[in-house]
Amino acid sequence: GTLVNKYKLHLDQADILEDSTFKVMFGDMSASQFTAKLVSECNLTPVTAKELTEDTQLNIIVPVKKAIEEKIEFPEFVQFVERDDLNTVEEIEKSVNMYSREYNLTKEDARDFINYCKNLDLRPADFKNRDILDVGGGTGGFKKAAEKLRIAKSVVNIDPLEILLPKQKEGRSVRGRAETLPFKGESFDIVLAHASVPWVLAGQGRFEDIPNVVREMLRVTRKGGVVKMSSIGGLEGTFSQKTMQQTARMTREVLSELTRLHQENSSLRVKVVKINRKDALSQPSFTYLLEVGK
Repeated sequence: GTLVNKYKLHLDQADILEDSTFKVMFGDMSASQFTAKLVSECNLTPVTAKELTEDTQLNIIVPVKKAIEEKIEFPEFVQFVERDDLNTVEEIEKSVNMYSREYNLTKEDARDFINYCKNLDLRPADFKNRDILDVGGGTGGFKKAAEKLRIAKSVVNIDPLEILLPKQKEGRSVRGRAETLPFKGESFDIVLAHASVPWVLAGQGRFEDIPNVVREMLRVTRKGGVVKMSSIGGLEGTFSQKTMQQTARMTREVLSELTRLHQENSSLRVKVVKINRKDALSQPSFTYLLEVGK
């Protein structure tokens, strides 16, 4: 709210600022791209856009980073590790162009696939002969790209807003909700949620549904399989008070349900991966990945 008032941004400009700041925090947008977006989509002058970029770094990125590092606490059964992602946004764009060209993908679908891989700590080899479920996959960019690579055994995309598509040879799209997945138990080897659930539920204030989502994703995962969700971390800070409070509560709900599930089945392997990146408004950037292995 402070930056919105300082720069007298309209509602649509504020939405662009918030969305772009999240992308910077997740390493999906560089400082120069952030500034350019403020110029092209918010109609700010280059000078004002540069000042807002610097203010965003000082008043949002740095405080949130510090708040996360200081306030996240995980249960004892959760393994916490860190790894570095050394790819710059520019290098990622080169990969997008390569995948788009070699596999006949739109750049949007290629970018979705690459963002899934880097934020969920996946490699194409991980998909070999696996049945994959993408929860909240929207228009199915990841599914379409994974099918073009012809590595996975099957890829299913489920989203409440997805128009039901006919069954395809390599995969399909299904209309449905994450809290009541329409699949039999142990149907998939890899179950993914990338910037979808439980984020969307938290944004809608539906915190009571978050435990069901966690339980359902694990229910449909085979023994030896894995659930991966990004980004899960106690984002308490000053991005916007409402957003930070929602994210912190979301994280607590997820961890509380995992604690209950671990008490029922102590063989569950729960890991949080902090992925450190560079080139985020000239400051270190990071995101959190939650992995639950059965």
